[in-house]
Amino acid sequence: VSHAHGEYIGRTWGLVRYRGINILSLRASLVPHCAGHPPGAGKLIFRFLLDLGVDDRFMGVKRSKIVIPLHLVWTTKNREGWITPEIEEQIHRALFAKAGALKAKVLAIGGMPDHVHIAVLLPSTITVAALVKQLKGASQNLASEALLRRTVFWQEGYGAFAFQISARHRVITYIQNQKERHAQNTLWPTLETTDEEIPG
Repeated sequence: VSHAHGEYIGRTWGLVRYRGINILSLRASLVPHCAGHPPGAGKLIFRFLLDLGVDDRFMGVKRSKIVIPLHLVWTTKNREGWITPEIEEQIHRALFAKAGALKAKVLAIGGMPDHVHIAVLLPSTITVAALVKQLKGASQNLASEALLRRTVFWQEGYGAFAFQISARHRVITYIQNQKERHAQNTLWPTLETTDEEIPG
């Protein structure tokens, strides 16, 4: 950065930091504001503000927000009743933590001894298949060790069903009340199926 650029950056940052100039207004008027200053000063100060940690959402940068509400379901190997009360909470915690690490917001987790349901907001940074693979992997070792079995815990495949964000409360309630739903036989059949169970 040249001395001239550095001088300009200092003055502009001073306006933003100490005089309360709105970042959005500053960026909108950046070109005319830089008249008479070193070439490229406008772009430089914009980059400088980003480097200082000023969120570009406050500088008028438009971003696409893509999240897909998904209801995922998969089963244990051969639908064995391996998800006992002793390990259910551990499995759910592992799924929650892994989803969060992958930027997928968990809305609900529930299930039965032979299968698990999870509702998430899928970000644009990962595919459905990759997310499910990572979630299964995160809980596979934990579950196998708890059961003292060196075996594949989860069945291959899964069911994935998109739903409207406005229906999220119904989906969340359905997942949270899995045991009651099964006991009362008030299931939503589609949301209980995985791809292995769909006739081909």
